[in-house]
Amino acid sequence: LISLSIFPKKIKSELSEMFDINKIVIKLFEQYNEINDYQCRVRQWCIHGTKYEKRIMNFYFSRPRNIRVEILRGNRMLDQGTIGIYTGGNKITGKQMGFVIQVDKKNPLVTTVRGVPFDQTDLEAILNRIQLHAEKSEGKVIKLRRKKICISFTPRNPSDFEGITRELVWIDLNSWLPEASESYDNSQLVQYVEWKHYIINQGLPGELFVISFSSKQLKKMGLTSIDDIPVNEDF
Repeated sequence: LISLSIFPKKIKSELSEMFDINKIVIKLFEQYNEINDYQCRVRQWCIHGTKYEKRIMNFYFSRPRNIRVEILRGNRMLDQGTIGIYTGGNKITGKQMGFVIQVDKKNPLVTTVRGVPFDQTDLEAILNRIQLHAEKSEGKVIKLRRKKICISFTPRNPSDFEGITRELVWIDLNSWLPEASESYDNSQLVQYVEWKHYIINQGLPGELFVISFSSKQLKKMGLTSIDDIPVNEDF
């Protein structure tokens, strides 16, 4: 744990604000409320029993709650090149190997191996989970470095969090956006997610959330695209 006693009074007061979990949640939602659309690169890894999954994805979001995910690399059969789109309701539209399908959002084809639904992968869902932790978990800031903090949450009742017994969330204090999370079942790491290269409020067009639209068109429309950033994440 970090001791504040070593800091001058003014700095100690500012740091105390950062260490208040409820104030952190308020700040995160204030930042989110300023976002109309965003793109980011997602690296995700998880296990469940004998099942194992890892993926690198381009993620696109626009309000009210439109989501587009493009898998760049993945270990599951036919992962690479798969596209999924959610625009509300209970259905996900997907495109795999040129074939378009529509399935329920809880269908294993469009969830993680841990059963996380497609519509629970955006910032809104992430912040709602952090808020739920603030209400139902013991939370404390355990690391502070270079304008980043790591919050450790220990659920009072793990069943409220799909059996997770501890969750770490890294937050960038410049952007006030989550950078990574680690989920544990006792001492075993069962899920890791990383979000990077956020591109905020580019004015993403509505047609991006139509399965026939290619995200490569964004560059031709004069928009900065996450697709322009080379895939150099470890896989």
